Amino acid sequence: MRIHERLKNMMDTGDKERDKGLVTPDGIERFDDISYGEHGVWNLLDVYRPKNTHLQKLPVIFSVHGGGWIYGDKEVYQHYCMELAGHGFTVVNFNYRLSPDIVYPEHLTDVNKAMHWVSENISKYGGDISKLCMIGDSAGAQMAAMYACALTNPICRERLSLDVPEVKLKAIALNCGVYDINDGMRRIDESEPPEEREELIRCILSENYDEAEIELGRPANFVTSDFPAAYIMSSNGDFLRYQQHLMTDALKKNNVPFEYHEYGRENEMLWHVFHCNIRSEAAKICNRAECDFFKTHTQEEV
Repeated sequence: MRIHERLKNMMDTGDKERDKGLVTPDGIERFDDISYGEHGVWNLLDVYRPKNTHLQKLPVIFSVHGGGWIYGDKEVYQHYCMELAGHGFTVVNFNYRLSPDIVYPEHLTDVNKAMHWVSENISKYGGDISKLCMIGDSAGAQMAAMYACALTNPICRERLSLDVPEVKLKAIALNCGVYDINDGMRRIDESEPPEEREELIRCILSENYDEAEIELGRPANFVTSDFPAAYIMSSNGDFLRYQQHLMTDALKKNNVPFEYHEYGRENEMLWHVFHCNIRSEAAKICNRAECDFFKTHTQEEV
């Protein structure tokens, strides 16, 4: 079994155990399996919002799931996204195509198509596109950051060949992110031999990847002063904690307002993407803080 298949199986087993027994909360209304593109199941999205809010236009959270560009879908992230919706948001949770069927940055083509759908349709689901926020974790944080750069930096937009919609992000939350694909994916499981980790990079980027492809996996290099206000989060047990400074340094250099939070205490080890385990108290605290951050930047009362 190839390394990307082993990692997919490992993540799938862990996520199923984490979410066992969870159901849609009574207070959440959901709209499932809406098509936003031509790639069948890989271009479907869900929208979640609190019930009994039909007369309100709520701020929007556009969620980009993680999974190392090789794993994940909206089913894995549904409970986490409904948790966010419960804080008073219309939340978009979508599938995108994965490697090795495609190579990075084609994943961002699907992100862009989903955002076009949001810009044109989210008002029908009670979302206020003028109060748009974005969230992502792990590989999803990298893609969210890169897409935010595409929205705010014409050089990035041209490099990615994206025709982006006319939307403006009010804020972004980047959780346990990987901000250098080449380096980060070599550390995802250091028990694997170097040749296996090289195979993983080639699975995500391309068989004959070059420095230009590696550069497009480093969103910090495309940050400008127009990047949205950011909440950057990691934890004491996150294997990607060492990469967070790549984004925070770039935000600081460009005078972008941001907060950096590291969760976990000496007697509490919190692992990579701990915030997706919505049963845990630490996840509740983190997710509430990020929703409050979004409310502040969409001028909603906290």
